[in-house]
Amino acid sequence: MPNTNSTPNRPTPARRIATVEEYYFSRKLREIAQLRAAGADIVSLGIGGPDLPPAPEVIAALTADADTASACAGLALAEEKWFFGHRPEK
Repeated sequence: MPNTNSTPNRPTPARRIATVEEYYFSRKLREIAQLRAAGADIVSLGIGGPDLPPAPEVIAALTADADTASACAGLALAEEKWFFGHRPEK
């Protein structure tokens, strides 16, 4: 199939790309934004969208742990372990 793009040496997209539809959640997020703009009070019950703030005890415990050097060192070790365990093969 000849390349019909105006840019030379640019690969031609696969024909099946024409069947790809817009992502469901991008449509939903746009709909929610329109409802909010119209004044609707929308509460997200999705994962990562809690409807209530964390309890004060939870915030205090997280703050206390984050203020310790061991918490930062533990995070650094976990990141290092993950990173070196996921390096691309040579």
